[in-house]
Amino acid sequence: MEQYKDIAQFLKNQDNLFILSKGVACTVADFVAQKFVQVAGIHAEAYSSAEFRHGPLSMLDEDEKTAVMFLALDDENLNQLLANILQVKERGATVIVLTNLPDIYTVIGPEKIDHLVKVFPHPSLFASLLCAAPLLMTCYYTALAKGLN
Repeated sequence: MEQYKDIAQFLKNQDNLFILSKGVACTVADFVAQKFVQVAGIHAEAYSSAEFRHGPLSMLDEDEKTAVMFLALDDENLNQLLANILQVKERGATVIVLTNLPDIYTVIGPEKIDHLVKVFPHPSLFASLLCAAPLLMTCYYTALAKGLN
């Protein structure tokens, strides 16, 4: 629970949140972005990691440390998401990663990830569903940190 509260303390002062994913995880990202808007009052948008490079990437603000959340699952889309993590980190964003990889630090350096949430490693088409509960808990604690009930 502490990791959700730590992320919430950061997000409570954010105006924007981007949630990036690819493949079937886009559905979970869309759902959670909507919940951040409804529950926590944060402008949140979900994008496919392929679409993010064509416009929204320019909205990252190094001064604000814009929050970008990634659903980095152990599937065929992982390499593209890792490239996106590097790209947004170069632009000064704060990177939040939810992953089912047992040790993500073997594929990307720990200095590139500001907040990490690990979910149960499940090699399945439905692995993205395991990200829903941690994302919703983060949304809930963000609302509490903002004083919303």
